[in-house]
Amino acid sequence: MKNYRKLKPRFKRFAEAIVQGKQASEAALLIKPNSRSPKRLGYKLRHTPQIAAAIEELEAHAIEEAGITRVQVLLDAHTIKRRCMQAEEVLDRKGNPTGEYVFDSAGANKANEFLGKYLRLAPDRTELTGKDGGPIEVDNARERNLALIKSVASRTAGSPAAGAASAGAQPTDGGGNA
Repeated sequence: MKNYRKLKPRFKRFAEAIVQGKQASEAALLIKPNSRSPKRLGYKLRHTPQIAAAIEELEAHAIEEAGITRVQVLLDAHTIKRRCMQAEEVLDRKGNPTGEYVFDSAGANKANEFLGKYLRLAPDRTELTGKDGGPIEVDNARERNLALIKSVASRTAGSPAAGAASAGAQPTDGGGNA
């Protein structure tokens, strides 16, 4: 909590509000109520290294106090998965078995998805496409830059500075002969 202790009181309030679940803009309004741009202020504060470090410390402390561990989360997800994958007997209103069984596939799939992400078995992938789902167009920057240089050179060819640069060149008679 050393980063948190170093913060000024208003920045401590901001960090505490973020950890409590407030948006950065809401937390910014807590410390500067008359802000004309709370979103910008919230973003700036959230990305200030010392405040970001303090927020991480507060979140870690809250998780520790709640007694939540990575192992516990994994065990709970595994328990949910096992429970959801069981075929449960359907009971009528009186609690008597009907002879039918139900399977909670949505819960099992969500638990498996969480476990897969945690274990990095199925990495998140994002597909990038160009305009209207087509391929991404990549232009040749070198060719574009050369064309730009040529156009600038042709525009400045009549300027006095360009004449001095080409003083060593031999004049032509228009037909290409020197």
